[in-house]
Amino acid sequence: MTIEVPDDITICESQQINLIGNVIGNYVEANWSGTNGFSDNNLISSDIPQSNTTYTLNVLDITDNNLVVNGDFGDGAGGARHGADRGGADLRRV
Repeated sequence: MTIEVPDDITICESQQINLIGNVIGNYVEANWSGTNGFSDNNLISSDIPQSNTTYTLNVLDITDNNLVVNGDFGDGAGGARHGADRGGADLRRV
């Protein structure tokens, strides 16, 4: 899997930042998060930060290691999540 995110960007106060992520390969979900509390479940998003903020694109991938064998559910229902890969871009307000 390949995760593509923007390079570090510097903007002026109260300017909009466009977050454009791309994931090449199979994945379950992707979402942006920011150190300012920002959160969005879209690969393409935007925010207007009021302070220096680091944004991270969080991706939950699909791998062959996600197989759970429990044919009769004798141990109860269960699932597996594996491999949270991340890419990030720093934003600095000037």
